[in-house]
Amino acid sequence: MPNILTKRVSMIELFYDLVFAYMISQATSLIHHLQHGTISPVSFLIFAVIVIVFINSWMVQSVFTNRYGSSSWTDITFTLLI
Repeated sequence: MPNILTKRVSMIELFYDLVFAYMISQATSLIHHLQHGTISPVSFLIFAVIVIVFINSWMVQSVFTNRYGSSSWTDITFTLLI
């Protein structure tokens, strides 16, 4: 069996995950209030776009950091800018 490389999770990755979880909790407030028992299509569309954009951003950042990243100030700066 080949030697598997392990990489520790950095505090900046955990912070980015926490921000993503907070964003999901805030985005659900867009569809939390029902109007006549249904969600308005405009509210659902805005919710879907926001969630898709943030999930894609989070996935790209996570994959990049796990595959190519290191705990350098450059990586931390780009993580916070995204």
